Parts: sequence; structure tokens; C-alpha cells
Amino acid sequence: MSSKIAEHMQWHASRSTHEGILRHPSDSEAWKNFDLMNPQFASDPRNVRLGLATDGFNPFGDLRNDIDVYLRPLIEELKELWNTGVETFDSHKKEVFHMHATILWTISDFPSLGTLSGWNTHTRLACPRCNFDTTPKKIQGHKFRLCCNRFDGSVETRNPPLRISGINVLQKVQNLNIVFGKEPEVEERGKRQWKGHHPIDGPLQWRKKSIFFELPYCVNNLLHHNLDVMHIEKNVCDNVVYTLLNQGKKSKDNLKARNDLKDWDVRPDLWPDANNRYLPAIYTLTKENKHIFMKTLKNITVPDGYSSNISRCVDVKQFKLGGLKHLCNKVLKVDELNQLQNRVVPTLCHMEMLFPPAYFTVMVHLIVHLVEDAKIEGPVQYRWMYPIERYLGKLKSYVRNKAQPEGSIAEGYLTEESLTFCSRYLDGIETIFNRIRRVDDEPDTMVSSVSGLFPPVGKPVGGFTYFSLSTKEKLQAHRHIKNDLNGPYSDDLKLLAMGPIDCAKRYNAYNVNGFKFRTLERDDGLKTQNSGIFGTFVTRSYVSSIDNQMQFGGVPYYGKLVDIIEINYNGRFSITLFKCMWANTTTSRGIITDDLGFRLVNFTRLIHIGDNDDDEPNIQAAEAQMVYYVVDELDKNWSIPLHLKPQVLYDIGGDNDVTFHDCEPFEQQNLETLFPDGEGNIPLTRSY
Repeated sequence: MSSKIAEHMQWHASRSTHEGILRHPSDSEAWKNFDLMNPQFASDPRNVRLGLATDGFNPFGDLRNDIDVYLRPLIEELKELWNTGVETFDSHKKEVFHMHATILWTISDFPSLGTLSGWNTHTRLACPRCNFDTTPKKIQGHKFRLCCNRFDGSVETRNPPLRISGINVLQKVQNLNIVFGKEPEVEERGKRQWKGHHPIDGPLQWRKKSIFFELPYCVNNLLHHNLDVMHIEKNVCDNVVYTLLNQGKKSKDNLKARNDLKDWDVRPDLWPDANNRYLPAIYTLTKENKHIFMKTLKNITVPDGYSSNISRCVDVKQFKLGGLKHLCNKVLKVDELNQLQNRVVPTLCHMEMLFPPAYFTVMVHLIVHLVEDAKIEGPVQYRWMYPIERYLGKLKSYVRNKAQPEGSIAEGYLTEESLTFCSRYLDGIETIFNRIRRVDDEPDTMVSSVSGLFPPVGKPVGGFTYFSLSTKEKLQAHRHIKNDLNGPYSDDLKLLAMGPIDCAKRYNAYNVNGFKFRTLERDDGLKTQNSGIFGTFVTRSYVSSIDNQMQFGGVPYYGKLVDIIEINYNGRFSITLFKCMWANTTTSRGIITDDLGFRLVNFTRLIHIGDNDDDEPNIQAAEAQMVYYVVDELDKNWSIPLHLKPQVLYDIGGDNDVTFHDCEPFEQQNLETLFPDGEGNIPLTRSY
């Protein structure tokens, strides 16, 4: 291991931490609890905490309990790493020490979670968090307990399920009699046949005692097996989209689901008739609305690197979607997680009032536990399947000889590891550790003249052209720079007072603040959108037309990048400006908020277009934040701006002067306001 990796592996012990902020697994309850229970292990930050990913361990799906046989060598090595450790050279501190290691949790999809833990995820008690303390028809909320008609016709009086501890699990599985391996071959009519797996003695729900309980620290861990957020969000998204689009077999609103309602004697308007025909539900989209929905998704363009080409996942004619995935936040705040949990449960209850029972699979139910898991384990990127599946795809790319895939993978892995290790010690050569990042916004340090008032910011992309500033352009650009003047007085003020020279540079793209901006003209014809601009600027205003008292306040402005110009002050320093077309966000004709909480802007109502001397179409590049716009298909004059944070931005604590505008939180949807008739039936059907 190189000295740089050795140093970085101890970062969690030396970094600054803030209470209530989850940036790293070391901020989580699971990590802190482990340190409390095992102080000797925690005393040395060089000891290693591991997560075990089991994707690909059971490619044919026939191991089940027998996977513990496969894991036996690993468990023995983990015992050795915990009890005695291994002598390791610390290349950062230049010393030898005894390194110990532990497993904090496993990372797998939901079926594999059952295989590893021994909990049967294929029964009606599939949720490993609720365990036995639930039923398949239990209402998760508290305020809807008595609403019989809107759910399954019964009243819910029990308390929420309690999280089961490792000690409780061990007590339940301690005496299970499990025989690993398959039964011997038997001869039957001249053919060899396997009898299959050994029968299990004991409760059907717990199928075995997990082999991980042989590790001395495992029983005290707060959480042993992760719920895979990647597959949960995919399955929940599929349930929602296919049900709304009413896509045949994939929809959860079908004849069987309608018959379930009839069997429960609830929601009679949704029951099928004698010919098994039924009216469409209000949550399914009409053909016209399907077209609008799919057209909106088809036309979405996002900035470089934030998504694949979404339009390839959308079939407008067949009303089909596929291949949509999502990434989550790098930093979590505990108080926001608490607010989120308070909204998750009522939201699911609201959905239960509308959607049929078949919609609520175990994957939908698991949403209830994701927030609590986040508080226990920390940010999701350290415990889900995305990086695992990507890495497995990378290993598969090493296969050159399909007759020997394992050897090809091993050879390719060793080659890359060797090259990676060597590259740590190569200076002046581009490697994966020092290559230029996707958005390189570091200013050019070779510039001979630098101003103390206006230090260089960002970096242009591509070539440039020279052009001459008109008198009006020169006036508008110079005025904005003077208004933003903030710094100590110096000789640069003399040059500033003289104004810029007439000759300026023009670019098509510019990297700044972690974003790659492109002009509208450059964006035209591309599948991405990098021309959206957002900024909050101080604007003068009056209460009314007869008010003589001027007021100043910050106003959010949304625009589209038209031109990128660099003006020069007599060769002493240069300043890059973004010229934009700005929506008039000072009036309701240019910006509104709809009933669902979405903010919309109108680019047919512009402000500061540059025709008048008093207009200010320019901002400095350092002031720009990126948004992308989704056109409203019902009225294409209006667009919904969506805010972004730079992909290269990591909040690692400490002082940070850079702030980014977040999307406005959506309003909580309360069905009581839509259906205020208490225990009465909610009209859930519409005409064809």
C-alpha cells in the first residue's frame, strides 16, 4: 500500500466533525456504537472496518443456506484479523504495527440479504426490520388507525414494530438444527438424482443461524445487513410509473387487485363486474395525459455528467419507460432525516387510500425503514449496490478468453493493481490520481498579470475569437464590474477608472464554480443542457407606483447564457462576464409557483435585454450557479428550473464560503384536504 493511501485511510480520525451531520460512516450510530463496545480496536485509527458485498457469490441461486460453507474460509480469516491481527507496514509513518479488521455490515440485494442472514424474505413476514412484530396487512401510520373504509376494513390498535437487536436474533436462532450441503445421490430407474437440500427443523421464518454470529463482535453490532436502496428505489419507481401508465402485466392495478378489494369488502366502486370489467382508477393517466408525461420526460436535457440520455429510456408511442436510476445525497442532516421520517409514514398511508393492495409489495414497505437505516449507517453511497455492480462490470471487461473467465479476471485485476500502485510514485505523468477532472475550473497560474481586486476565476474551454465591444456593451459591462467592486484600494483602481479596451475575447464554454457552462448557441443540437444560469442579486424596488422610498433586497434571477466575454483593462487584468437573457422574476408574469409547489419562469417575459443603457445583462462568471430547465408541455412558455450542486463538491466540514441554492421542497400532500368526508368512501374511479 502506498504512503498516500495509508494516510487517507486515517482521514476519519483527524477530520473535523459536526454534531447532527452525516458525511462518512464514522459519523453514524453504528460506527460510534462499535467504538464504544470495542475501545481497544477503536484506539488505533489504522484498524480497518470492512463491508462485505456478496453480489455474484451465488450466480445460480442454488446455495441458499449452503452459502455459509462457501463463506467458511472468509470467516476464519476474519477471526484471525480480529483476534491476533497481522503485521503490517505503515508506509506513511514508516513503522510496523499489528493491523486488526472487522466487518461492519454486508451489502447485497434483498434476496441475498435473506440468504446471508437466515431470515426468510419470501414469506408474508418478509421484512427483516419488522421481524415477527407485524402482519402483511398492518397499517404503518398512527393518525389513520380508525379509518376502516379507506384501508382493509379493520381498525389498527398496535404500536409500531420495534427494531430487533443482534442479541434477540441470536436467541431465536441459537437452537436451530441446520445440516449444510445436499443430500446424497440416489438411484432411480437408472438415473442419478439429487434429493435436494436437507430439510430444516425449526421455525420456517428463521432458516439458519448466520455464520457471521461466529465473529465475537457481530452480536453487538447495531445493524448487520443493509437494505439495498438501489433495488428498492428501482422497484418502487417501477410500481409507481407502471401503475400510473397502466402498463398491462407490470401495473399493480389489475383484475386480481380489484378482486382483492371485493374480497375485503372495501372500495366497491373499484370492484369488477360479472364480466370481469372495471372502470379505470383516478390515479391512472388518460391517453392524453400519458402523452404529456412521456413527452416531458422525452424532452428533458440535463447538464453534462448528471445523467445518461434520458430520451433513450422513453418510448412515447408505446408509453414505456426503462433504465431509470438515481443517485442520492453525499451529506445527510439528522434533523432533516427526522422531518423526512415524519412525512414518509403518512405519505405511504395516503397512497394506501388510493392504490390497490397489490401495489404495496415488500419493496414499498421497506421505504419506512430507509431513514432509520440512514441515521444508523450514514450516507447511502457507502452501503448500496451501485459501486458494486459497476465494479463487477469492470471485472467482466477483463475477460479476453471466455474459456477461462476467472483467470482473465485475476490477471486483469493484478495488472491494474500493480499499475495503480506504481502510478502513486510517478510525478509529471498523468495518472488516474492526478489527471484533469471532468470540470477543470482551476484558473491559469501562468498568467503574468493578476489583479488584487479581480483575481482570476474559472477556466475557458476551447478556443476564442476577438471582437470589438460596442459603446453600449462596454458601458454595461464596466458598470456591473464597478458595482461588484469589493476589496482594498490599489493601483488597479486607476486602470479600472480608465475602463476596458475595445477589443474583447469571446468563448463558447467556460468552467467555473464546479460547473461547465455553455452558450445557448453551443448547446443547440446537443443532448445536454449547460446554459441555465441562476443568481441572487440585490435589486432596488418600490412598494407601489406612488411610493418614493426605495428599497433594496435579494431577488432570484433565472437566465440562459447567451455569450461569454472576457474584457481587458489595458493588459493589467481581465474579467470574464456571462451575458444572459433573464426572465423577469420581479413580477408574477415572469415567475410563479404552481399548486404542487413547483417554481416556473417565463422566458417570453424578459428583463435587462441590453437594449437600454441602464440594462444589466452581464454577471461575473464567479456569480453564476447552474440550473436546468424542464419545459411545461401544457404551456411551453413556462419552464421549471431545477437546481444542481457540482459533482466535484464534497462537504468535508470546516469553513466553506461557497453556498449553493437547493431546490424548493415540495409541499406535503394531505389527502384530507382533497377528500374531507371523513369515513365516507373516496371516489376512486373515472370514466373512460
